[in-house]
Amino acid sequence: MIPLIEGLRFLVEVVAILGLFSVSVIQISWLEKFLFFLLTVLLILFWARYMAPKSPHAFKRWHRLVAEITIFILVSGSFWYLYGLQMGVLYFALSFGSLVLLYYFQLE
Repeated sequence: MIPLIEGLRFLVEVVAILGLFSVSVIQISWLEKFLFFLLTVLLILFWARYMAPKSPHAFKRWHRLVAEITIFILVSGSFWYLYGLQMGVLYFALSFGSLVLLYYFQLE
């Protein structure tokens, strides 16, 4: 069960990055493309510094949970804006499902 949960979590993270980087090929304004590209880069840098398990600055316990919830809501909203309500809700469900399983089985 644990490899399945970790695999789902990895999938959620990869889909977030690829989904936000894909703004370069969809039909939106150049300003929107720039802003979503900037958001993606900032999320990657934030995740690498504060969320990576081996980072010396990694958040612990409730700080990490708040950061994860905030990031997943931000990405879900971005997907809703970029790809429609169904994609936003699907990403929201997958990300929060993986988060609940991760904390339920204490794999954080």
